Amino acid sequence: MQVEDLATRTMEYAADLLDANKGTITTDTRLKVLYQVTKVLEVCKTRESIVQQFHITSSEQPNPGGVS
Repeated sequence: MQVEDLATRTMEYAADLLDANKGTITTDTRLKVLYQVTKVLEVCKTRESIVQQFHITSSEQPNPGGVS
């Protein structure tokens, strides 16, 4: 799945979730959630562009857990 597709689906899901709980979630909280989702997706997009730029394959990517 491309990052753009993930971004679109994630934003749609967040918007639907927030709309479903409109009566119990304040506007301020709604904006904070959407902001955080946007920041996470920016990080994902940056990581994807770095991987593509350096032609890193999945076997070459770091393994933070140390499990092979």
